[in-house]
Amino acid sequence: MSNEITTKPKSLMAAQKDYVASIGNGLKDIIGSIDNYQAVCGYNILAQINVQLAKEGLNFKSPNVDKETINNAIKYVIVYRLNTDNREVFTIVRNEKRGPTPNGAPNYVKVIEVKPQYRGVLKILSTYGRDVMRVYPEWIVREGDEFTYPMFKGIEQVPPTWTRKSSDGKILRVIVPVQYKDGTVDYRIAERESVATNIKAQIKQSVMFDSKKEEILAKIQDMTLDQLLEDKSLSKLINETYTGLSRDEMLITKLVLNAVKRVAIDYS
Repeated sequence: MSNEITTKPKSLMAAQKDYVASIGNGLKDIIGSIDNYQAVCGYNILAQINVQLAKEGLNFKSPNVDKETINNAIKYVIVYRLNTDNREVFTIVRNEKRGPTPNGAPNYVKVIEVKPQYRGVLKILSTYGRDVMRVYPEWIVREGDEFTYPMFKGIEQVPPTWTRKSSDGKILRVIVPVQYKDGTVDYRIAERESVATNIKAQIKQSVMFDSKKEEILAKIQDMTLDQLLEDKSLSKLINETYTGLSRDEMLITKLVLNAVKRVAIDYS
């Protein structure tokens, strides 16, 4: 047991040092030398990947782990300065089918995907949003809260209003106030059931070549978000971007993404 306790941290520390140094050198021509905070972002994503791999009995040296996807995850958090400790990103380990092995057997590898949580989405938007001056904190409107939608009086916009009345009611919508450089404020709104639309689109893609495709699509056509997430027969068709976080964290992340998806991003 004592040997296990001492070797595991050393293995992780070595991987963190090697990966981040290599990625940092590779990015020099693009973003210059990485700073201490970017290195921390790289170390932290590797720590999270390490935990995810360990749950499946794997490590960084496992032959069936796609090392390139680990590299891509590190590049992503370093370039955009996203930190898992701040819950700005999370990682998924999933199976991906590749070409057959030499003997014709199916060949599956473990790939690493890094996904932004809503804090990461807003951080990217505030940094790279085209003509965006400021992104204000998101409004999370729950069941029981008081809320009025924005309206227009002639050409004058009347902003929405929100009074928080509940801290644990069902999340109904998210509003992201975005201020542009010309001084205008756009209240980007996404409704709860828009996430149901996202899930149905993802399921449709998952069953594209399934013999029961039409049956499944007919079943989900009129299902609500809660029905989709609670139906055990659909759980294997819904990917981990919807199940890898707590229900509220997932909902806020997806609603923020839906709310700001039409705001132009300029990475140049």
